[in-house]
Amino acid sequence: MSRCTTPKYRVEVALASPRWAATPGAWRREYGRPGAEALARWIAQHNASLAPGEANAHLGAEHRVIGARIVRQADGRVMAEVGCPAGQPSGPRGH
Repeated sequence: MSRCTTPKYRVEVALASPRWAATPGAWRREYGRPGAEALARWIAQHNASLAPGEANAHLGAEHRVIGARIVRQADGRVMAEVGCPAGQPSGPRGH
């Protein structure tokens, strides 16, 4: 039987195009400690994956992350934020 767990942190993103929604995802250990430096590196890696010939090229430039934040699930505390006005990436619409 498998076990479900809630991730300790989530990452919320704001995309370049307001036409697209972004569902918050888990901040995984392999991304590093939940801080601004690791978040900036994650954004850069994601955006690089959108280039022609890369893994997410089919998504297009509209899915470029322009800002993100890491939120602790237990209390909603923002652990790190890069490139977003306060409160921008949130909710089901991702903007």
